[in-house]
Amino acid sequence: MTLAAGSAVAAATFGTTGTVNVVGLNAIGQAEPGTADTIQVSTSNSNILSISGATNGVLSIYLDATNGYYALPTITGLQAGTATITLKDVSATAQPSMTFSVTVQPSTPLSTAAAQINGQVISSKNQLTVAANTPVTLTIANVDAGGNVVPVTSSETSGGTFAQFGLSDSHGGTFKNASGSIVTAVTIPVGQTTATVQYVNTVAQTISSGISATQQAVATASDTVAVTNPGSITVGTSANFTLTLKTAGGSTDTSYTGALPLSINGSLASPNGSTATLPSSAAFTAGVATVPVTLVNRASQTLTFNVNSGAYSATATAMTPSAASASSFTLLPATKSVSTTSASITLNATVTDQYGNFVADGTTVSLALESSPKGSLSSTSPTTTSGVATVTYTGPSTSSSTATDTVTATVSGATAIGTGTTVISIGTW
Repeated sequence: MTLAAGSAVAAATFGTTGTVNVVGLNAIGQAEPGTADTIQVSTSNSNILSISGATNGVLSIYLDATNGYYALPTITGLQAGTATITLKDVSATAQPSMTFSVTVQPSTPLSTAAAQINGQVISSKNQLTVAANTPVTLTIANVDAGGNVVPVTSSETSGGTFAQFGLSDSHGGTFKNASGSIVTAVTIPVGQTTATVQYVNTVAQTISSGISATQQAVATASDTVAVTNPGSITVGTSANFTLTLKTAGGSTDTSYTGALPLSINGSLASPNGSTATLPSSAAFTAGVATVPVTLVNRASQTLTFNVNSGAYSATATAMTPSAASASSFTLLPATKSVSTTSASITLNATVTDQYGNFVADGTTVSLALESSPKGSLSSTSPTTTSGVATVTYTGPSTSSSTATDTVTATVSGATAIGTGTTVISIGTW
């Protein structure tokens, strides 16, 4: 008997099943009902196509033809790709075998992406090994239920240009982008299949599970972002800016809840080299996010908030922070000499906060001479202007022997920062 192709699905979707009918033909090419033969059914790739009841992709079955047709076992698409089905009549080995191809298409993407290392999902068979504080590159792949890597479609993005996946780790690690900033999510553009991220953990370990990427809602492409300043801000103290996603009509986009990558430009380093504390993501709830920022410089600063890699951007109104509390001060010069009648010396007390900023104007510096002083001060409580309080010391009108005067300075309410002194040597004349 000769085998001829019956109804076979040439393309299928992962996870779906189908049956194949084979026609038994007689010597003159006609369907031959009522015959029975042993048919061997095999697939070239059992990872792509599954034959019900087969072992290692091969199944031999005894079939009775009804109306000349054999109904083969169920064939299931397991993963995306193309494989062949080969049929051989074991009862008539002289007859040629018949082969046809089946292409399995990916199915609908899942709401979770796969975290991969070396091109495979992290698992007990493909573990992630990390050294302490050493970044490892992970691939976040958009997949279907069969683990097939599939392109992001517009249906995943609500009409937007990318799908966004929030990252989590049960091992205490963090995720960073290519520039080293901590991130909590990655995006995969429409038409692309993967994104990369750096994984860092403070503890060396081997990981087989616990790293996940879950799809998040994405703000629409037509949205804009607005920023609202805090009422006031003090150097070294966290203050909350508010970001609001706005629709094209100007109302708050309450449909969006999720975290978006964030970068902030415009902050200034402090005089002593400290830098501002700026978050790398913004967590929106119903279109509104609170963003804590800690500035370290008293100068006027204008911050620009770039949301989702610059997809949305807004510039805040310029702000001039208040200085932190006085943290240190110096009294200069530390030593000085006078050797003529009623000679004068200018003393400067410079007061700064912990970041090296001058404290607010009007800060009082208390100055005192030692008991039984030889000279005098123009003021014992000068106030600061641009961080500096100035006073004049005037030596005695006559001097018959060498002596010293010591000036001591303190700042009201800042006893923890100690005292400053100037020692003045008085000559004879």
